[in-house]
Amino acid sequence: MVARCDGPLIAPEALASGATDIAFAASAIEDEDHIWLYYSLSDKDLFRARLRRL
Repeated sequence: MVARCDGPLIAPEALASGATDIAFAASAIEDEDHIWLYYSLSDKDLFRARLRRL
């Protein structure tokens, strides 16, 4: 790790009643222009986010 954000990169949308709203990073893949971040919500659903380099 070389830096840390002040706020979260991923903020989950409103979930069903009783579900947790915590996102856990699972892995990341880097290419020339983007970082592909794989994460899970509620420890059951896996998602992928594309982060663009600035």
